Amino acid sequence: MENKIQIRVPDRDTDSLLNFPHGDCELTREYKKDICPLIFDRRRKHEIKYDLLYECLGTPNPIFAQLKIKPSDADVFINVHRNGFQNPKEIEENYETICQEYLKVRNLNNGIGNVTVIQAKFGRLMDKLLSDVRNAWNQYEDKKLLVKFRVYSTQDWVISGILEAFNLLTHIQSRKPREEPGYNTMILMELWKRNGKPFVKFYFKPEEFTQKNHKLQDLTDLVSRCQGREDCPLENFTRCCDSTRIDEETLNEVCYPDPIEIEDDSDFDE
Repeated sequence: MENKIQIRVPDRDTDSLLNFPHGDCELTREYKKDICPLIFDRRRKHEIKYDLLYECLGTPNPIFAQLKIKPSDADVFINVHRNGFQNPKEIEENYETICQEYLKVRNLNNGIGNVTVIQAKFGRLMDKLLSDVRNAWNQYEDKKLLVKFRVYSTQDWVISGILEAFNLLTHIQSRKPREEPGYNTMILMELWKRNGKPFVKFYFKPEEFTQKNHKLQDLTDLVSRCQGREDCPLENFTRCCDSTRIDEETLNEVCYPDPIEIEDDSDFDE
Protein backbone atom coordinates (compact mmCIF):
# COMPACT_ATOMS: atom_id res chain seq x y z
CA MET A 1 0.00 0.00 0.00
CA GLU A 2 1.30 3.46 -0.86
CA ASN A 3 2.23 5.87 1.90
CA LYS A 4 0.44 9.15 1.41
CA ILE A 5 1.45 12.55 2.73
CA GLN A 6 -1.19 15.22 2.97
CA ILE A 7 0.00 18.56 1.62
CA ARG A 8 -2.01 21.62 2.49
CA VAL A 9 -1.94 24.26 -0.20
CA PRO A 10 -1.89 27.94 0.79
CA ASP A 11 -5.24 29.42 1.69
CA ARG A 12 -6.06 33.10 1.96
CA ASP A 13 -4.77 33.30 5.53
CA THR A 14 -1.39 31.66 4.98
CA ASP A 15 -0.90 33.48 1.69
CA SER A 16 -1.44 36.82 3.40
CA LEU A 17 1.11 35.87 6.05
CA LEU A 18 3.78 35.44 3.41
CA ASN A 19 2.96 38.38 1.17
CA PHE A 20 2.40 41.36 3.52
CA PRO A 21 -1.37 41.90 3.21
CA HIS A 22 -1.33 45.45 4.56
CA GLY A 23 0.31 47.27 1.69
CA ASP A 24 -1.70 50.38 2.55
CA CYS A 25 -0.79 50.28 6.25
CA GLU A 26 -0.71 53.86 7.51
CA LEU A 27 2.27 53.18 9.76
CA THR A 28 4.49 51.79 7.01
CA ARG A 29 3.25 54.47 4.65
CA GLU A 30 4.34 57.20 7.07
CA TYR A 31 7.68 55.43 7.45
CA LYS A 32 8.23 55.64 3.70
CA LYS A 33 7.26 59.30 3.69
CA ASP A 34 9.80 60.00 6.42
CA ILE A 35 12.69 58.12 4.87
CA CYS A 36 12.07 59.10 1.26
CA PRO A 37 9.52 61.76 0.29
CA LEU A 38 10.72 61.38 -3.31
CA ILE A 39 8.73 58.18 -3.84
CA PHE A 40 5.53 60.17 -3.25
CA ASP A 41 6.53 63.02 -5.57
CA ARG A 42 4.15 62.82 -8.53
CA ARG A 43 6.67 64.65 -10.70
CA ARG A 44 8.98 61.64 -10.36
CA LYS A 45 6.33 58.93 -10.50
CA HIS A 46 7.80 57.58 -13.74
CA GLU A 47 11.10 56.75 -12.03
CA ILE A 48 11.87 53.36 -10.50
CA LYS A 49 11.26 53.48 -6.78
CA TYR A 50 14.47 51.69 -5.79
CA ASP A 51 16.45 54.39 -7.60
CA LEU A 52 14.60 57.05 -5.63
CA LEU A 53 15.23 55.21 -2.37
CA TYR A 54 18.91 55.02 -3.16
CA GLU A 55 18.93 58.74 -3.83
CA CYS A 56 17.31 59.31 -0.45
CA LEU A 57 20.11 57.36 1.21
CA GLY A 58 22.55 60.07 0.13
CA THR A 59 26.26 59.75 -0.77
CA PRO A 60 25.87 57.41 -3.76
CA ASN A 61 28.65 55.00 -4.55
CA PRO A 62 30.50 56.11 -7.71
CA ILE A 63 30.38 52.57 -9.09
CA PHE A 64 26.95 53.18 -10.65
CA ALA A 65 28.11 56.25 -12.55
CA GLN A 66 31.32 54.50 -13.61
CA LEU A 67 29.45 51.51 -15.00
CA LYS A 68 26.58 53.65 -16.33
CA ILE A 69 23.98 51.59 -14.52
CA LYS A 70 21.22 52.39 -12.04
CA PRO A 71 20.87 50.96 -8.53
CA SER A 72 17.66 49.21 -9.62
CA ASP A 73 19.66 47.33 -12.27
CA ALA A 74 21.40 45.49 -9.44
CA ASP A 75 18.39 43.21 -8.98
CA VAL A 76 18.83 41.87 -12.52
CA PHE A 77 22.57 41.37 -12.12
CA ILE A 78 22.08 39.54 -8.83
CA ASN A 79 19.47 37.20 -10.31
CA VAL A 80 21.67 36.49 -13.33
CA HIS A 81 24.60 35.69 -11.04
CA ARG A 82 22.53 33.47 -8.74
CA ASN A 83 21.12 31.53 -11.67
CA GLY A 84 24.62 30.60 -12.78
CA PHE A 85 24.83 32.89 -15.80
CA GLN A 86 27.58 35.34 -16.57
CA ASN A 87 27.13 39.08 -16.18
CA PRO A 88 29.30 41.47 -18.21
CA LYS A 89 32.91 41.39 -17.01
CA GLU A 90 32.81 44.82 -15.39
CA ILE A 91 29.70 43.83 -13.44
CA GLU A 92 31.24 40.61 -12.14
CA GLU A 93 34.40 42.48 -11.15
CA ASN A 94 32.32 44.85 -9.03
CA TYR A 95 29.60 42.38 -8.04
CA GLU A 96 30.31 42.52 -4.31
CA THR A 97 30.09 46.32 -4.22
CA ILE A 98 26.90 46.34 -6.28
CA CYS A 99 25.31 43.80 -3.92
CA GLN A 100 26.27 45.77 -0.84
CA GLU A 101 24.84 49.00 -2.23
CA TYR A 102 21.60 47.34 -3.31
CA LEU A 103 21.31 45.74 0.12
CA LYS A 104 21.18 49.23 1.64
CA VAL A 105 18.12 50.00 -0.47
CA ARG A 106 16.36 46.73 0.34
CA ASN A 107 17.06 47.07 4.05
CA LEU A 108 15.76 50.64 4.02
CA ASN A 109 12.60 49.52 2.23
CA ASN A 110 12.09 46.63 4.63
CA GLY A 111 12.37 48.88 7.68
CA ILE A 112 15.48 47.13 8.96
CA GLY A 113 16.50 48.74 12.23
CA ASN A 114 13.00 50.09 12.93
CA VAL A 115 11.24 47.76 15.37
CA THR A 116 7.82 49.33 14.85
CA VAL A 117 7.96 48.86 11.07
CA ILE A 118 9.31 45.32 11.40
CA GLN A 119 6.40 44.47 13.68
CA ALA A 120 3.88 45.90 11.21
CA LYS A 121 5.37 44.17 8.16
CA PHE A 122 6.44 40.83 9.59
CA GLY A 123 4.75 40.58 12.99
CA ARG A 124 1.84 38.42 11.86
CA LEU A 125 4.17 35.82 10.40
CA MET A 126 6.34 35.98 13.52
CA ASP A 127 3.27 35.41 15.65
CA LYS A 128 2.31 32.40 13.53
CA LEU A 129 5.79 30.86 13.65
CA LEU A 130 6.12 31.22 17.41
CA SER A 131 2.55 30.01 17.95
CA ASP A 132 3.27 26.96 15.77
CA VAL A 133 6.12 25.97 18.08
CA ARG A 134 4.04 26.49 21.21
CA ASN A 135 1.04 24.61 19.78
CA ALA A 136 3.23 21.69 18.72
CA TRP A 137 4.30 21.16 22.32
CA ASN A 138 0.75 21.55 23.61
CA GLN A 139 -0.46 18.91 21.15
CA TYR A 140 2.34 16.59 22.21
CA GLU A 141 1.41 16.94 25.87
CA ASP A 142 -2.28 16.43 25.12
CA LYS A 143 -1.46 13.40 22.95
CA LYS A 144 -3.41 14.87 20.07
CA LEU A 145 -2.71 14.46 16.36
CA LEU A 146 0.87 15.57 15.92
CA VAL A 147 2.07 17.74 13.07
CA LYS A 148 5.63 16.57 12.46
CA PHE A 149 6.71 19.67 10.58
CA ARG A 150 5.46 22.76 8.81
CA VAL A 151 7.05 24.38 5.79
CA TYR A 152 6.51 27.93 4.61
CA SER A 153 7.95 29.13 1.32
CA THR A 154 8.34 32.85 0.77
CA GLN A 155 10.48 35.60 -0.75
CA ASP A 156 14.00 36.77 0.05
CA TRP A 157 12.90 40.10 1.55
CA VAL A 158 10.51 38.31 3.90
CA ILE A 159 13.33 36.04 5.10
CA SER A 160 15.36 39.19 5.81
CA GLY A 161 12.48 40.67 7.77
CA ILE A 162 11.98 37.55 9.87
CA LEU A 163 15.69 37.36 10.66
CA GLU A 164 15.55 41.01 11.71
CA ALA A 165 12.51 40.28 13.87
CA PHE A 166 14.61 37.63 15.64
CA ASN A 167 17.40 40.25 15.93
CA LEU A 168 19.74 38.05 13.88
CA LEU A 169 20.04 39.89 10.57
CA THR A 170 22.96 42.12 11.58
CA HIS A 171 24.95 39.05 12.59
CA ILE A 172 24.21 37.28 9.31
CA GLN A 173 24.85 40.29 7.08
CA SER A 174 28.14 40.99 8.82
CA ARG A 175 29.51 38.04 6.85
CA LYS A 176 30.22 37.91 3.15
CA PRO A 177 28.52 37.98 0.78
CA ARG A 178 26.63 41.00 2.15
CA GLU A 179 23.40 40.57 0.25
CA GLU A 180 19.84 39.45 0.82
CA PRO A 181 19.19 35.76 1.49
CA GLY A 182 19.63 33.77 -1.71
CA TYR A 183 17.63 31.00 -3.31
CA ASN A 184 17.04 27.97 -1.07
CA THR A 185 17.91 29.89 2.08
CA MET A 186 16.20 28.29 5.04
CA ILE A 187 15.29 29.12 8.62
CA LEU A 188 14.72 26.03 10.74
CA MET A 189 13.19 25.85 14.22
CA GLU A 190 13.32 22.45 15.89
CA LEU A 191 11.36 21.47 18.98
CA TRP A 192 13.04 18.96 21.30
CA LYS A 193 12.35 17.34 24.66
CA ARG A 194 15.01 16.71 27.25
CA ASN A 195 14.33 15.46 30.77
CA GLY A 196 10.65 16.03 30.10
CA LYS A 197 11.08 19.71 29.26
CA PRO A 198 10.78 21.36 25.82
CA PHE A 199 13.50 23.39 24.20
CA VAL A 200 14.05 24.91 20.76
CA LYS A 201 16.97 25.01 18.34
CA PHE A 202 17.22 27.78 15.74
CA TYR A 203 19.22 27.09 12.58
CA PHE A 204 20.00 29.05 9.44
CA LYS A 205 21.06 27.63 6.07
CA PRO A 206 22.49 30.41 3.88
CA GLU A 207 23.76 28.37 0.94
CA GLU A 208 21.95 28.20 -2.34
CA PHE A 209 23.68 24.95 -3.31
CA THR A 210 23.87 22.61 -0.34
CA GLN A 211 27.07 20.59 -0.24
CA LYS A 212 27.22 17.10 1.27
CA ASN A 213 29.47 18.31 4.09
CA HIS A 214 27.51 21.48 4.81
CA LYS A 215 26.66 22.50 8.35
CA LEU A 216 23.68 24.52 9.47
CA GLN A 217 24.48 27.70 11.35
CA ASP A 218 23.24 27.23 14.91
CA LEU A 219 22.08 30.69 16.00
CA THR A 220 20.08 29.58 19.03
CA ASP A 221 22.36 31.28 21.53
CA LEU A 222 21.94 34.62 19.72
CA VAL A 223 18.15 34.68 19.97
CA SER A 224 16.89 37.15 22.57
CA ARG A 225 15.91 35.59 25.92
CA CYS A 226 17.83 32.43 25.10
CA GLN A 227 20.61 33.97 27.20
CA GLY A 228 23.45 32.45 25.24
CA ARG A 229 22.13 28.90 25.61
CA GLU A 230 22.61 26.41 22.81
CA ASP A 231 19.34 24.78 23.89
CA CYS A 232 16.69 27.45 24.44
CA PRO A 233 13.78 26.64 26.78
CA LEU A 234 10.48 26.82 24.91
CA GLU A 235 9.06 29.46 27.25
CA ASN A 236 12.06 31.72 26.68
CA PHE A 237 12.04 31.18 22.93
CA THR A 238 8.36 31.97 22.43
CA ARG A 239 8.83 35.23 24.37
CA CYS A 240 11.94 36.21 22.43
CA CYS A 241 10.28 38.71 20.18
CA ASP A 242 7.29 40.32 21.85
CA SER A 243 8.21 43.66 20.27
CA THR A 244 8.20 42.25 16.73
CA ARG A 245 5.21 39.89 16.77
CA ILE A 246 1.60 40.97 16.52
CA ASP A 247 -1.83 39.40 16.04
CA GLU A 248 -4.23 40.32 13.26
CA GLU A 249 -6.59 42.40 15.39
CA THR A 250 -3.80 44.50 16.87
CA LEU A 251 -2.16 44.90 13.48
CA ASN A 252 -5.38 46.32 12.06
CA GLU A 253 -5.49 48.81 14.92
CA VAL A 254 -1.88 49.80 14.25
CA CYS A 255 -2.28 50.10 10.49
CA TYR A 256 -5.69 51.75 10.46
CA PRO A 257 -6.08 53.86 13.62
CA ASP A 258 -8.76 55.98 11.95
CA PRO A 259 -11.56 54.38 9.90
CA ILE A 260 -10.84 56.39 6.78
CA GLU A 261 -9.85 55.37 3.31
CA ILE A 262 -6.21 56.16 2.59
CA GLU A 263 -5.41 57.42 -0.87
CA ASP A 264 -2.40 55.63 -2.29
CA ASP A 265 -0.02 58.13 -3.86
CA SER A 266 2.58 55.49 -4.64
CA ASP A 267 2.66 52.23 -6.55
CA PHE A 268 5.60 51.11 -4.47
CA ASP A 269 5.14 47.56 -3.16
CA GLU A 270 6.62 45.69 -0.20
